[in-house]
Amino acid sequence: MSPTAAPWAPVIDVSQHQGPINFRTMRERGVEGVILRCSHGLDEDDRLRTNYAAARDAGYPHHVIGYYPFANPKRGTGRQCAEFAVRSILRATGGEDPPFIMLDVESYRLEPPNAGTEPVRGPAFAAWLREHHTVTADLSAAWRLGYSNAAYWNTAVGDRQLALALEWIVARYPVYPSAATQADAAKLAAWMTTSPKPPDPAGWAEWAFSKAAGPVSPMGAPWQGWQFSAGYNVQGARYGCSSRDLDLNIVRRDVWDRWTGQDAVEPEPAPPIIVTPPVNPVPVPPIIVTPPSEEDTMLTMLIMPAGHPEFAALVTINGGSHGMTGVAQDLALAKRRTGLELEECSPDLYVDLMDKALRSMGWSDSERQGLLVGTRQALGL
Repeated sequence: MSPTAAPWAPVIDVSQHQGPINFRTMRERGVEGVILRCSHGLDEDDRLRTNYAAARDAGYPHHVIGYYPFANPKRGTGRQCAEFAVRSILRATGGEDPPFIMLDVESYRLEPPNAGTEPVRGPAFAAWLREHHTVTADLSAAWRLGYSNAAYWNTAVGDRQLALALEWIVARYPVYPSAATQADAAKLAAWMTTSPKPPDPAGWAEWAFSKAAGPVSPMGAPWQGWQFSAGYNVQGARYGCSSRDLDLNIVRRDVWDRWTGQDAVEPEPAPPIIVTPPVNPVPVPPIIVTPPSEEDTMLTMLIMPAGHPEFAALVTINGGSHGMTGVAQDLALAKRRTGLELEECSPDLYVDLMDKALRSMGWSDSERQGLLVGTRQALGL
């Protein structure tokens, strides 16, 4: 399946760095949802409450507004930062639980107050993130996501289990100035004027996939969203922001609907149709029911390969389209949200489902094999 064959939701993430924002302009442009930075360590984002109120006033409902805490292990323990992030969100929303919380995992080396100091890396950083992840689950029923990319996560964190437990918005910018261009003010100004710009949000996915095959996710985990444009894109004013630049994201439509609870909205029941039988009824021919085609089938399973609970995953098959989400760290939450019980399957079936899921999400052969080889080895195949 072509990556652009699946519908995508256009989403923007913002923080105090965007300054005052006209969310009505953003909404009228076609942006479907926003992700607000809630905290950095034990500091609340300066514009969190203002941004939430302004977004609601502009017509964004609560369920399409998500949140992200910036991960900085030098600003508090994982528990302290998770507790502070959730408290900050609840203060902004008046106590309403958020639809999803996205842990922002990227370089914090230049962030005050530890600018220039040696960052926490490897197992110590992974342990901090695991604690943050677990405490967030204890305090909120929100879906828990991650934001990062393979280049940073694989070297700074290196935790495959945690990567598979999260759902991901992954950063990759196919249109971006080189380091040499960034270092030359005149060249950079010219580049920002002449570089290709994303179209209106309805065309973001087609534009992004025309520039690159997609992002490279942490430890090869399945990704659900792509931050395809950010620095030097000169898109801030276009979407009502005071900043020059703006983070632009696309998220798979089925995933976005699940994160925001829109897939659970029941349609209004149709009024009953009252039929008056004719005076002289005509015999009705038998009704032949045709089984649904493959395109119409829908199946959701919560599975694990026998003997490997760390590989537990939620699998959705919609006709020829497959999706697979690592939920090993979130079995209780996954069961509560789906009503499914964990089922064992053969390792071969698990790998086959993973392969189909990755194919449907547009992974290249080399990207798929990189993840599948490691999975087969871990499962003893």
